[in-house]
Amino acid sequence: MPMRAHYRIGFAERLAELKAISGWCIEGRRRHLSVAQERLSQDTGITSRWIREIESGNPKCTLDDHIKCLAALDISAGCIAIPMLFLERGVRFPRELLLTEAEAMGDQCMEAVSDQIIGRWRRTLKPASDDQNSPR
Repeated sequence: MPMRAHYRIGFAERLAELKAISGWCIEGRRRHLSVAQERLSQDTGITSRWIREIESGNPKCTLDDHIKCLAALDISAGCIAIPMLFLERGVRFPRELLLTEAEAMGDQCMEAVSDQIIGRWRRTLKPASDDQNSPR
């Protein structure tokens, strides 16, 4: 059942919201791990000033910069991918879910996609019906 759009925003606004969500996740994880911005800067090759901009959700930051920070902090790419799916359908994503459910949501998405692909292959490779093969 398709989700209904609760609000409509353009591409630039969706991208800005996605960066705000990602920056929020990055800052939250960094603080939880007690990693200083300077340390994250060293680990990613991104300046400390730019780390602050990423965490604040500055729309001028690139997704590459976000992904470097996510990887350095061992944060699932689902923190970008899952909200992006919601946003492109016009549904606000409750970012608080990413604190506790990001890993599980990523696993469930992977499972759903795998099930869909496997189901398609099963239908394609299904042998002919016994009724068609039996002598009359």
